[in-house]
Amino acid sequence: MMNASISTARIILARGELLSLQGARGARIVNHRGIVWITQDGDRRDVVLKDGESFELDRDTPVIVQAFECSTVKLSEPPTKRARIPLHGVVDWLSGLRPVTLRLGPAWA
Repeated sequence: MMNASISTARIILARGELLSLQGARGARIVNHRGIVWITQDGDRRDVVLKDGESFELDRDTPVIVQAFECSTVKLSEPPTKRARIPLHGVVDWLSGLRPVTLRLGPAWA
């Protein structure tokens, strides 16, 4: 298990590794290298990110990020929120996030 926060610089996922997020609505996942699959509980969309692509989480439900190949991702606050929230608001937003859990194995297990 790995605990991380939105301020984590980069997270390296081996092929098949999972990153599980809770309460991360509004966070942006940026894929710097590799291919990752993102699914949000209750959302029919399955998002696949390739090198340089990003996705903003738009639900408060659990999220799973799985690496289809060795990948490097970064979690960050979306630019639109940075522009609108004063610094004390950003700190409040970050403190409301739950820890990130990394689970090894396929998403269906």
